[in-house]
Amino acid sequence: MNEPQAPADDLALPPLTRRALLAAFGALAMASSLAGAGCSSPDAETHASSLPEALRREPALARFLHLSVLLTGFEELAPSFGRLYSTSLEADPQRAADLQRLYRQAGYRGWHAPRSLEELEARGIFDDPTFRALTDRIITNWYTGVYEGPSGIQMATYIHALGWHLDGIHAPTTRGGPPGFWSKAPVVR
Repeated sequence: MNEPQAPADDLALPPLTRRALLAAFGALAMASSLAGAGCSSPDAETHASSLPEALRREPALARFLHLSVLLTGFEELAPSFGRLYSTSLEADPQRAADLQRLYRQAGYRGWHAPRSLEELEARGIFDDPTFRALTDRIITNWYTGVYEGPSGIQMATYIHALGWHLDGIHAPTTRGGPPGFWSKAPVVR
């Protein structure tokens, strides 16, 4: 079984690190607030430039990836998969509206963004059943590599699903050790 390839326009994008994304959001928030006061910050411009150009052109994708980093706890997420997952959510008008409400409730304003999972929790994201279901779906997409597409359930990735990257586990039928290596229980540290 061949795994679907990332769209060609995303192949040039390196995995986005959590640190770069958080720094860029913070820098852009500071730059926009200083710009309103007639000031500029060279430091903010430097951090903003660390956000890949493609994501600076796609703030909705950058916002989705930022939320995904907070929800999954993984610092590096592939923008190509993020685009698939966010597009699948936004294809349904009700989910798209719920996602926009979630962003507002979570504190996304322009380039301002929440800094931690605890901040999302403090804003009541996980207390609202609609938001909880939406965040669960986002987490499930990333950990399983499966999303709901126009023709039903589709696989974005098998090998790169986050679930396989927990504690050194390898996806069965992929290279990772001698034959049968995956049949033994993983070492718990």
